[in-house]
Amino acid sequence: MDNYFEEINQTLDLLIESEGDISEDLRKLIVKFKNEKADDSFPFGHLCIAHYKAYANEENKGILLVAAAIELLILVLDIVDDLQDFDSDASWVKEPQFTLNAILSMMIIVFKTVRECNFKYHQLAISLIETRLFESINGQQEDLLNSCREETTYLDMISLKSGSLVALSSEVGFVLATGKVDERVKNYSRYIGVVQQINNDIIGLKQDNHLKNDFIKRKFSLPIIYLMNSNHVLTNLAKYYYQGNSISLLEKEQLLNSLVDGGGITYSLTIRNIYATKARNLINSLNQESSFKKQILTYLE
Repeated sequence: MDNYFEEINQTLDLLIESEGDISEDLRKLIVKFKNEKADDSFPFGHLCIAHYKAYANEENKGILLVAAAIELLILVLDIVDDLQDFDSDASWVKEPQFTLNAILSMMIIVFKTVRECNFKYHQLAISLIETRLFESINGQQEDLLNSCREETTYLDMISLKSGSLVALSSEVGFVLATGKVDERVKNYSRYIGVVQQINNDIIGLKQDNHLKNDFIKRKFSLPIIYLMNSNHVLTNLAKYYYQGNSISLLEKEQLLNSLVDGGGITYSLTIRNIYATKARNLINSLNQESSFKKQILTYLE
């Protein structure tokens, strides 16, 4: 995949430094938050650029501004997620009263950037961002409620929470290039988001950090949903624990082992592969060069 890390990183710095309506204190705080995620590869910005370049009839360096704005939006959502889940020791969770002002400022920068960019279809892009952002927020609300306890409702929730953000990134690039929306772009991007979230679910069960372990936090995820609906010898114990009851450390260890080794991971990987296949089929159906398809397919690895 073409690597625009440095360009996106520098453009992010430019967006923050050139905003004249925020105080220096807020500017420093936003820069600090951005640098704290400096190891990020900016995958959302890359998706935006890849789709624009694949479908545009002409070059427009303004796409870097839009890609950087999308990455700033993703940073905002990551910070909000950490504030809500209490599962991070990042600097932004330590003084939330100041973080909230930084979040509000970043959101304004995001929409201001897209509104002022020199693209014919920037207004359509803004409308799309608003729609997908609401979808993701709705999914986040459902995730916080921890009420998605069946396969269908859980997959619907992560399609909203995670899939909508991947779709936003791809669709904005496509819309700025064509002035149109495409169901295939939206759908394969959602599937990519689901695949990535299931990967996170599996990783989350193996976290030594109790703040990030879904089981310790009694959060539902696909492996846990599988155990709850199976005939496993520990299913009743799992249900008892998820009702808020205390169990021994030995019982917790047994449950964790059953989640990892008792079919939950295999089941989750099967669902993941179904969505990955759906995405691949749609991507391969595009009338595009193989190099573009190869770029997008890397998000399924």
